[in-house]
Amino acid sequence: MVITVAGIKGGSGKTPLAFFAGWFLDALLEVDVGWVDLDYASGSLTERVERRRKHGFASPGLLLSASYTSDEVELGRQFAELVRSRENQLLVVDTAPGPSATALLAVETADIVLVPTWYRMVFMADALSYTLELVRRYRDQLASARKKLFLVPMGKSSGAVISRAEQEAEEMLKNTKLAPAEVLPALPYMPGIEIYYHDGLYPTEGAETPYQVEQARRFHDAIKQTMLPVIESLAQLINM
Repeated sequence: MVITVAGIKGGSGKTPLAFFAGWFLDALLEVDVGWVDLDYASGSLTERVERRRKHGFASPGLLLSASYTSDEVELGRQFAELVRSRENQLLVVDTAPGPSATALLAVETADIVLVPTWYRMVFMADALSYTLELVRRYRDQLASARKKLFLVPMGKSSGAVISRAEQEAEEMLKNTKLAPAEVLPALPYMPGIEIYYHDGLYPTEGAETPYQVEQARRFHDAIKQTMLPVIESLAQLINM
């Protein structure tokens, strides 16, 4: 099975979502999860996994990385072969921004597609408009194949007061018809969480002080709420 994380532009939260979702599914579902990094533009997921290995963590593993080849055609061939050979493994795929050939292949191959949008961007409304256009582009294609498509809001303020940009984003999401795509519960922005991510760690792995432990717990609870519909879709696919 394949979960593809796709976005229209850099900075939308693709790689953090792929990283945290891969770790969470590997730990919670006790299934064999492997990361795939098709983002030849940055290779950020590969960097996270390499740092993770230095901390002594081997799971989930990195099965394929764009950082190790400069040929996108060859990368696509290797990815297609990987999908064929790993039918019993859950692949969580990070893609390059926009409609690159490998990103489109990863979406076509996916059983579930996650499209993140980052709440805390300065031009939130413009960024969300581009993201919604990408969702619409994938919607009919995926629905005809009975695949699941989710929009994942990320970086929402965790406090009671939200910015004007976030208010505009909320209104856009409420007033946009995306069915059969589903908007997942937003992942909140929590100060300090990015430190663990940049070091290749899930927050519960790196937290030490009581404050850090509490922040890590809150983040874990939040991502659990976000990922529940994805887990339910995976369960349906497994039982088909």
